[in-house]
Amino acid sequence: MLFNRLAEGEIALPSFADQQRASAALKELKPLKRALEARLAEINLLPQKILSAAFEM
Repeated sequence: MLFNRLAEGEIALPSFADQQRASAALKELKPLKRALEARLAEINLLPQKILSAAFEM
């Protein structure tokens, strides 16, 4: 890649206060996300568990 051909650009960043609020909101969501991922993992294992139980009889 030839860097001398790249165009200049600007990136607008949110204020520090906005970044802090977003960080706090994401921090609150992390436990919920982990719980949902764990529940999804359990659901994904259900077909295996059902088949296993069917052949144990």
